[in-house]
Formats: sequence, structure tokens, C-alpha cells
Amino acid sequence: MKIRLILLAAVIVMGLLGCSVDDDESRGTIAAIPSIVDVCSDEGLGSSTIRWAVSARSVDQVRIEIAQGGDGATKVFYVGPGSGEMQTGNWVRPGMVFILVDGKTGAVLDTAEIQGKSC
Repeated sequence: MKIRLILLAAVIVMGLLGCSVDDDESRGTIAAIPSIVDVCSDEGLGSSTIRWAVSARSVDQVRIEIAQGGDGATKVFYVGPGSGEMQTGNWVRPGMVFILVDGKTGAVLDTAEIQGKSC
């Protein structure tokens, strides 16, 4: 009985402090399908369907950014609701990283990197 009261008190305190028992609730997922581009055709370019989902109620808008080259620069690919999918054009290349970002806080939720298929 004493252990139950201690556990209950800990859960109540965490709730009052704004802590979550499950910190993973704000996580999202993003995937590129296909995630491999055939570098032997079309100048090493391809297209992909980008799918994303965020289950946290606190994330009402996301941004998907694209990074390439390692210089830290990104371009915005999408801004909108936390779940969906979008087809790219024939401009996807190996090394591109699609970044799922919380639109309110700017926190990175997940990434998907495009790979290259050798000739």
C-alpha cells in the first residue's frame, strides 16, 4: 500500500510539473518511398513520395525541410497538418535529407535520407 501511494504521488508531481510519463509522445515519423535513387539514370535524379505522421496533440502544424550538402542550409518543402504525404518532382538526389520539424517549437522530430544505388 505504501509503494502505491509513493508511485501515485510521483505521477501527480510529474503532472503538476508538466512532465510526461511518455516523452516519446511528441515524436513523429517521416519516410521517403522509395528512399533509393538510381544514380545511373536521369542525371542521378529521381522522385519519391514523402510520408509523415505526428501523433502528439500538441503538434498541430509541421514543416518539412530539405537539407543537402552538409552546410546546414535548408529549403522548405511543406508546411501544414501533422500527417500526410506528398509526391516530389524528379529532383530528388542521393544525400538529400527530409527533416520533419515541429512548426511551433522548431524541434526536429525525425529525418529521412535519400540513398544512391550504384551502377
